[in-house]
Amino acid sequence: MVSVSATEPLTAQRKAYAANRFWHRIGRAGFWRLFGNTLPLGINLRYLRYGKFCRAQAGQEASNRGWPFSNQNGFIVQNAMPRDQALSMVERVSAQIAEGTITPDKDLPFNISVPNSLTFFGTHLLEIFDGVLGDAIRDVMRSQFRIEWLQYYRTIPGEPDKSWLWHIDNDPPYVLKALLYLTDTTIENGATRILSQQDTRSLFKQGYFGVFGEERQAEIDLPESSQQAIEVRAGDVLLFSPNQLHKGGEVHRGFRDTLSFLILPSPIGWREDANQRGMDYLHSASGFPEDPSL
Repeated sequence: MVSVSATEPLTAQRKAYAANRFWHRIGRAGFWRLFGNTLPLGINLRYLRYGKFCRAQAGQEASNRGWPFSNQNGFIVQNAMPRDQALSMVERVSAQIAEGTITPDKDLPFNISVPNSLTFFGTHLLEIFDGVLGDAIRDVMRSQFRIEWLQYYRTIPGEPDKSWLWHIDNDPPYVLKALLYLTDTTIENGATRILSQQDTRSLFKQGYFGVFGEERQAEIDLPESSQQAIEVRAGDVLLFSPNQLHKGGEVHRGFRDTLSFLILPSPIGWREDANQRGMDYLHSASGFPEDPSL
């Protein structure tokens, strides 16, 4: 088991570069859009150095083969969590919603978040990173990794907005996203849609990044066949670059429960990292750290 410490959240180390309009305007035109984001060049280079350092610690060559998913599309890791465990988590959330202790988000009425998910469910849910999911992440990273944050949310029928429009998360290189589906997910109940890296880069060249809300669109000028809908079973994980254009699907029937993780490389294993740093900062999506080595 991993203990939850009283460590303060690392908000002081996190700056809203992903939502900085000044850097976004420059980054859209700058050559570093090739990093898959519109962040300051210094942030991108810092993460490249850190990622190569972590690979060196794992005995991997710090070659120029690129960072995770720079040239590779995301993929599904099947049965990362036992199906009955995933459905048990869903039932527990449904019971709390029925009792009124968990309610829809005020600014996104079709989204229901579970606050302090790690406390709510217990740290045992992180054991999925000891299995096939952890193996897949280490294979992609070519290093050890750490869990930066997690967020549980339920999507119910409603008009698409924010993350349910085409966007990138505007993260630096070496940052990965893992979406654990707690419900069987189809187009009917909001399957995630994602573009290939090739189509993503094509839209970047046209000036579409989908970073700010007013830029994001529900539909894009690409064939429906290019907009892959991720249909999975409860317990499966989508592992991908958060800078691969994607969106949450609109729910037409039922609901979709998802547990989202932000993953960074690390010179040590995720359990050792969690025990050293504590886990309070894992409770909610809080962006990426300005300096990943801290």
